[in-house]
Amino acid sequence: MVARKQPAKQCGANTADMQKPRGARSESCLDFHRLAEFVEMERDSNPIHPSASNESGNHTDLIGTRTICWHTRQMPHPPKPDDLRSLLPAPIEVVLSSQAPSGESSLPDIEMAALDAMKSKRRREFIHGRTCARAALSLLDLPDQAIAVGTQREPVWPDSIVGSITHCGSVAAAAVARQQDLGALGIDLESGHPLDQALLPMICRPEEIERLQESSQPLVHAKLIFSAKESIYKCIWPTLRHFVDFQDISIRIDTVAGTFAPVHWTDNLPNAVIQPIAGRYLLRDGWIMTTAWIPHPINVGS
Repeated sequence: MVARKQPAKQCGANTADMQKPRGARSESCLDFHRLAEFVEMERDSNPIHPSASNESGNHTDLIGTRTICWHTRQMPHPPKPDDLRSLLPAPIEVVLSSQAPSGESSLPDIEMAALDAMKSKRRREFIHGRTCARAALSLLDLPDQAIAVGTQREPVWPDSIVGSITHCGSVAAAAVARQQDLGALGIDLESGHPLDQALLPMICRPEEIERLQESSQPLVHAKLIFSAKESIYKCIWPTLRHFVDFQDISIRIDTVAGTFAPVHWTDNLPNAVIQPIAGRYLLRDGWIMTTAWIPHPINVGS
């Protein structure tokens, strides 16, 4: 458990004067959800090299630019399900897939309805992620059922279930657990390419940027911070139900233990929610994998 530190300074001081990446909104601070979209826009603006191919050498339209290391010709091999599972406490069920479903016919009606407003790339990711999620629920001996979309586009899990979905190019994964075994859960998967320098002040707080100078690959570790905060955001969303800015939380990474934890946070984040968060990460085979969880259910009103 992390000792409560003094509240971190509210964001804005370091982002207002930075050069905004292409497509940037005018706000000086962006919440997790919108900035994640930002990172994806930057990825999409870097086209896949014509020689990029899958393991068999065949081109595929199921592989998005998130999976390609920017400005490289090699695509990382899909991560192993056991690698992601090793980052999570038991008992928990994990499904990871590198083969997207071929169509939409297998989706329940509620999930089908959510596709109407999505573009083709997002549709593929949604179908793949929901397919993994329903497969993970089946490992908990739950009947096949739809996972609806909430008001903020979050997955709506069955009662007494916690879970998280992530997708990166052709790879999707889901992790689920019973709430009696785990209070909250978040997972994230990213390609291991260094973070765009222009996004650094949006994602990392000054003390995090200072600590990055100790790394031999500071922008790769900045991408790790991005992914870790994504996992934390997914973990705390069901409890808080409001957006959190990347600058609202400062994390410290233990590179020996392969763990991370919040060390500073702003006053809009309750101590009872942030203090118990545990996190693990793995950098392997061109991938960044992060997980965050809260061991026991949290009642913010208590």
